[in-house]
Amino acid sequence: MQSFKIADDVYAIDLEMFDTEVLAAYVVDSDEPLLVETGYPNGVDILRDGLESVGVAFSDIEHAVISHVHIDHSGGAAALVEANPDVSVYIHEATADHLLDPVALIDSSRDAMGVHFEKMGEPDPIPAENVVRVNNDGAEVHLGDRSVSVVSTPGHAPDHLSVWDPQGGTLFANEAIGSYYPRMERWLPPSTLPHFDIEAVRETITNLREFDADRLAMSHFGVRPDPEAALEAAAAALDRFERRIPQLYEEHGDLEATEHAVRAELVALEGYDGAIEDFETRFQTQGFLRYAGLLWDCPGTSSPNSIKNHT
Repeated sequence: MQSFKIADDVYAIDLEMFDTEVLAAYVVDSDEPLLVETGYPNGVDILRDGLESVGVAFSDIEHAVISHVHIDHSGGAAALVEANPDVSVYIHEATADHLLDPVALIDSSRDAMGVHFEKMGEPDPIPAENVVRVNNDGAEVHLGDRSVSVVSTPGHAPDHLSVWDPQGGTLFANEAIGSYYPRMERWLPPSTLPHFDIEAVRETITNLREFDADRLAMSHFGVRPDPEAALEAAAAALDRFERRIPQLYEEHGDLEATEHAVRAELVALEGYDGAIEDFETRFQTQGFLRYAGLLWDCPGTSSPNSIKNHT
């Protein structure tokens, strides 16, 4: 699987990060083609090939929306600008400067991904004139024969953006509601470090219900033709993890043992690359514990790790 049609003039591209069916980008083949997500730096050739397979040249892309600055979503932006120096790259204003100077982004990504970072690659900077800064009020992007709305959907990260294409009926939720692993038919919440906000995710899920979407497109991974059922499943996973992960910490008493328990009981992604299970286990465990006030600082961040003594 590399690319597949999801609606008239709308296609998904499997970016084959670590494994197939993990990370997707989307293209709206309009008069002024739109790319949703630019992928990771080492995945640019896969993205380019996927676009060409559906009849869109990399240099034809005139607009790109990056859901948030994490490197698997923003890392291909520099290559896109190189292919089309006039492309407009939409990103939340809170993290736009990381596209201009990605040094801090590279450092934090290297800390978070450890030995797996080299598979991702380092992003290059892009010129300020290519960046369109989006605030919490969102933005309209005119594509010639249609327009799409960029909407603020925080929770996974404060800067997270989604895209609504009313003409095609597609809601690009990106990573706002979490990840869906089709081989396991498993939903995992959008937990991450260090700014995961459970109540913001709940509000985002409520807001996304208001769109009359025919399908829901996700960065991780793929398209669901049943948006309401997908949102229900995402909300249920969020509730379950919020309840269960602090319980597992109470039972096991330290972070390492809790992560082992979370991997076995809640994550368990057999059939996927082990790196994905590693990431999910760490981010789910530490993100929920941090939000619950049980984990003050997280390994892989600039501060030393400490667990709150709550007994």
